[in-house]
Amino acid sequence: MNATAVLLNYQRPYHLQRIVDSLRSHAFITEILCWNNGAPLALDGAKVLGRGENLGTYGRFLAAAEATNELVYVQDDDALVRNVPELYERFLTHRESITAGLPNDESSRHFTVEAFKTPWIMLGWGSFFLKDWLHCLNLWIDRYGEDALLK
Repeated sequence: MNATAVLLNYQRPYHLQRIVDSLRSHAFITEILCWNNGAPLALDGAKVLGRGENLGTYGRFLAAAEATNELVYVQDDDALVRNVPELYERFLTHRESITAGLPNDESSRHFTVEAFKTPWIMLGWGSFFLKDWLHCLNLWIDRYGEDALLK
C-alpha cells in the first residue's frame, strides 16, 4: 500500500530537506507534500502547498486532502522519525486505527477514529491514517466552522 507523506512547516525550514530525504528512502512513500505556514519554501522531492497564512496544524489536514494515495503519513518539521517502517507495518496490521509514534516512545500506539474524540493534535510525531478519515474534520467544520480550535 503506497503512502503520501505530509509535512507541516512553520519557521523551521532548515530541517525539512533532511526529513524529505529520509522519507524518500522508503519505497512505500510515493508522494511527499509539505504545508508551509511560513516564508516561501522550495524542497527537492516534495510539493509545497500553502495559502500564505499560518493555519497551524489545520494545514496538515488541508495537505492530506490533496494526497493521491489512500494512506497518509504525517509529521512535523521538528523531528526525524527513525521508525517509519515499523509504524507503517503496524498500521497495516491495525487498519482500523491511527498508528502514531509519540516522543520518547519507540513503540507505536493506536487510536480509534471517532468523530470529535480523536486526538488529532498528537499526529505530528509520525502517524499513519487513512485519507478517508479526514471526514471527521468535515463534521467538525459543519458543526463549528473553521474556528481557532480547529486551526
